[in-house]
Amino acid sequence: ISSAFWPSLSDDLPSMFNDEDKALLRKVFNPCLSDRREEGSRFVPPDPSFAYVQKLRALVEEEEAVQQRRMEHFFDKLFSQRCPGPLFPSSWASSVEISHGEAAGRQGAQLSARPHYVAQAHVLEEALQSALPVFDKSTEDGTRFRVYRLGSLEVRTTQEHDGLEAVGAVFSLSSTEPRRSEASVKDD
Repeated sequence: ISSAFWPSLSDDLPSMFNDEDKALLRKVFNPCLSDRREEGSRFVPPDPSFAYVQKLRALVEEEEAVQQRRMEHFFDKLFSQRCPGPLFPSSWASSVEISHGEAAGRQGAQLSARPHYVAQAHVLEEALQSALPVFDKSTEDGTRFRVYRLGSLEVRTTQEHDGLEAVGAVFSLSSTEPRRSEASVKDD
């Protein structure tokens, strides 16, 4: 059974499943979440009954809603690399935040959204290929979340397993600390 099942989930080959069912099964058997392929000839496909498939669909939709909220939060300027919040794995939070219960934000910088850069993401792609991310974490489903700093820009990208990296948000960084000349005037 497994010798026919797994190839039928591939995009490249004809399938015994319609497109909707194939998409559902690919999500259920995401290789980052499921080790069922390792069962080899002992693998038994899921129950094809209508009720069971509907339960699978509901669970996958629920997971997709969480993934969408993760993306929205990550692409929001309020996202903190030090304390990403409950939508992300707890291992992402720094040990200082965990031990002290602090929610430290970005110190000394204010972010301003630059949506026009997201619309022109192809311009940033070459620079991103040679840049090292300052933040690079993965969730259990294999999605990678990255933050790059390119001069005064902060670029946030995501990449699903077996997918292309996509720019989701661009911010300009501006210092919130007063300039030295302004500080000396205020101190007097």
